Amino acid sequence: MGYTGEHVRPSGVHFYPIGLGSKSMDDFTPRMDNYVKKNPGKKWKIRTLGDLVKELNHSKRLIDMLKIDVESYEWEIIPNILQSGLVPRIKQMNMEFQIFEDTPPERIPHFLNVYKAMTNAGFKQFYCMPSVTLNKNDLKNKRLISECAYVNVNYGFRK
Repeated sequence: MGYTGEHVRPSGVHFYPIGLGSKSMDDFTPRMDNYVKKNPGKKWKIRTLGDLVKELNHSKRLIDMLKIDVESYEWEIIPNILQSGLVPRIKQMNMEFQIFEDTPPERIPHFLNVYKAMTNAGFKQFYCMPSVTLNKNDLKNKRLISECAYVNVNYGFRK
């Protein structure tokens, strides 16, 4: 999680320094990893997708593409999104799933349940690229990553 202030990119895309979370808070402390080491001790403002949509006055907008890359917090965020009532407004979702080497094995069934819940909600995977990464400074620190893309088959594309 590098820190970048609020700005508008030349393409017109608005960037807000707000993270996506499973609950909304202004003092979130992320797990220590290479991204966090850039700003140790930094507290982050995070919002649920529902709260973010409200705060940005996007309540009537559709979500063409929801990109989620939250360094293993996706496993808590996805259930929140699925229960938020926003799924019918999401056309596509790109995810980076991560499992770190220190992930407790008893968490794996939860991850499978989250994945099944996405499928049951109508998200059909059309691309996935799995990989194992190593930290160049610590070769024992491995993580499994899958970059996956989904289309919401329940979205009314033909309406």
